[in-house]
Amino acid sequence: MTAPPTGYHLLVPPGWRRFTADLEGKKQLIALASEKLKPLGRPDLDAEVRTMIEQQWSRLASLRADGVYMPGDDEDLPVTPMTLAVLRQVARPGTTFADRVQELARTAPTPIETPLGVVHRWETSERSMGELEGSSARIVGYGIPVPGERPDRGAVLLVSIPYPNDADREIVDALVELADTIAETFRWR
Repeated sequence: MTAPPTGYHLLVPPGWRRFTADLEGKKQLIALASEKLKPLGRPDLDAEVRTMIEQQWSRLASLRADGVYMPGDDEDLPVTPMTLAVLRQVARPGTTFADRVQELARTAPTPIETPLGVVHRWETSERSMGELEGSSARIVGYGIPVPGERPDRGAVLLVSIPYPNDADREIVDALVELADTIAETFRWR
């Protein structure tokens, strides 16, 4: 019998950084965002971004996020407006990982046969409200089961691609393709 995996590998584009989904990771991201916003002279925007990070980190903690990947502070690379979170998941007793993925997706994921086993993929769009009205986000998820005899465990890769409502759809679709490519590099170790 093979030992269950203890971690994973994931390839991300050059210049991306991994933030831990804990207090330290949140502090690092807030510091990076504040540094980027400082030259704009907009403390109101800085406060809004801090609030958004606080809310997102609370949500990620409740979903048992392991890490958050996003473009870092390399000024020589193009900005890629997307974030990827890896969420370790355990299904409720008596249910499977596929059931847990369905709960998170809130839609019927598409099962895709891969060398890792069946990966459950879904895609949704969300329109922003309030101060962020006029923008949306494409959400792409991938449920990847842990190999072996425990059908209740796995990882969910959750990608968020924010964009203004008048964005070129081909660019948004290209970012979804990038998300698919990144997800294909996921391997248990």
